[in-house]
Amino acid sequence: MASESTRIYLVRHGETEFNRRGVFRGRFDVELNEVGLRQAEETGHALAGERIEFILASPLKRAVATAEAISRIIGVGYETADAFNNIDLGSWQGVPKKKVMEEFPEEWRRWTTEPEHLVVPGGESVEHVKQRASAGLMEALNSRRGTFAVVTHRSVIKVLAAFMLDVRPPYFWKFYTDNAAYCVFEYAGDGFTLLSWNVSSHLSEKVREVF
Repeated sequence: MASESTRIYLVRHGETEFNRRGVFRGRFDVELNEVGLRQAEETGHALAGERIEFILASPLKRAVATAEAISRIIGVGYETADAFNNIDLGSWQGVPKKKVMEEFPEEWRRWTTEPEHLVVPGGESVEHVKQRASAGLMEALNSRRGTFAVVTHRSVIKVLAAFMLDVRPPYFWKFYTDNAAYCVFEYAGDGFTLLSWNVSSHLSEKVREVF
């Protein structure tokens, strides 16, 4: 079982060119750009004194590269976990957001207002992401001991925050995280407490991404 009090660090991966250019990522396996690589290093140094004992990461390259940098700097291992993979955005993956907005205005409206009720063709629902990610989180809490980090994507951080804080839809756009920022939660066995949100003061450069 989980220890009496466990800290969980949710870390968003560093920047990619798709973040900077406004392109939907989803499961598209885009790598970190130069800024993202630097951000990953900066986040590693920011977490160096937090006594993190293990790291779980999405299997996508941008999350793995971020986890690798943090792992090397703080001196603990990492492993990938499919539970923390990004939302599958189906036919939107690799497509500029502007193009989706122009060609699919109703779907874009739903994406920007109530994505909990949208399933992109060939993709998965926000609720499904919430179910698999929360199951992965609870498995980690119930099978291991110690403070840990999850290096993942903004959609996963959003649904995990909603799960831990018991926030009801619509919640997706009520949470914002920068690339390579982190959030801190505490689990005490009977519930979660949010300690810090979107910690990004360690980053030398970042770009704000609204939708």
